[in-house]
Amino acid sequence: MKEQFNTALGNLVDKLIGWFNAIIESIPNLVLAILVMVTAYFAAKYVSRLVNKLVDKRVEQKSIKSAISRVSAVIVVALGLFMALESSKFRKSLNVFISWCRCCWFGYWFSITRYIS
Repeated sequence: MKEQFNTALGNLVDKLIGWFNAIIESIPNLVLAILVMVTAYFAAKYVSRLVNKLVDKRVEQKSIKSAISRVSAVIVVALGLFMALESSKFRKSLNVFISWCRCCWFGYWFSITRYIS
């Protein structure tokens, strides 16, 4: 019984040490991903203002201008998230993110087509 306990405790310690090493090894990737996301956030703000100025000349409805500039900002942030996940080697997270974007797009598309028809 004591040997089984010592074996289980040894396996637990080995697993925890492996997790700790994996976390330490992924810190540079995590920092890079955070930097990419911060850059994407500021780029999205800039792109949103730029798109708002460009749309301001052609569209008169304020709600449409706002929607277009927000969608452009969301696209820039999504691209930043995509690049952050790709650069940090979080492949599974990237696949989940892409699947989530597809679901959101289909939901958005079906809700728009319901109002159009």
